[in-house]
Amino acid sequence: MPFSVKDSRVGNLLMTEYYSETAQRIDRFLERDHEMVGSAGKTIVFLHGRRTARSVVLLHGLSASPTQFIELGRALHARGYNVLAPRLPRHGYNDRLTDALGRLTAVELRQVTRESIAIARGLGDHVSVVGFSLGGLMAAWAAQHHDVDSAVCIAPFLGLAWVPSVLAWPAALLMLRLPNRFHWWHPIKKANLMPAHGYPRYATHSVAQAY
Repeated sequence: MPFSVKDSRVGNLLMTEYYSETAQRIDRFLERDHEMVGSAGKTIVFLHGRRTARSVVLLHGLSASPTQFIELGRALHARGYNVLAPRLPRHGYNDRLTDALGRLTAVELRQVTRESIAIARGLGDHVSVVGFSLGGLMAAWAAQHHDVDSAVCIAPFLGLAWVPSVLAWPAALLMLRLPNRFHWWHPIKKANLMPAHGYPRYATHSVAQAY
């Protein structure tokens, strides 16, 4: 049966010695979901209790949470996949107006991608990475730097339409030198923007770190 990692200890399911390190890696994701993380913002795993032919990592977008991929995760699990949807650093907090997103770093994004792929390798023979927006960028990076069988980049964040590619890197450096600013995703709904498992605004420094 599919489940959130918070509902069962993964180590009880992955019984062989080969899976013990994978269970420990998943447990480290559990430990990242501290008390400030909301119930709908936590890392989600759907497992079959054994290594399967295919596993997939689902990487959510900037200011969103793993819940963004919960229906896709369930569908893939029903098709025989082991599924990991990790919470990205600084995301998923109960306080939707937290300033944590302003402290997101590229190092953190690379690290969570590496760790997620390492887990997926322990869960399946063939590893796929799927990402949306910021997650799509991370999936593309994973395909370039790691051994994955396929990468699906859904509307990947590869830049801003009004910033020419040649100016992307200087623009990112400039944003990091300037004070961090938060902007509403929706200028009218502002804090009332749904869904509740995501943040209604983004940080300029987080965008620069994605660059």
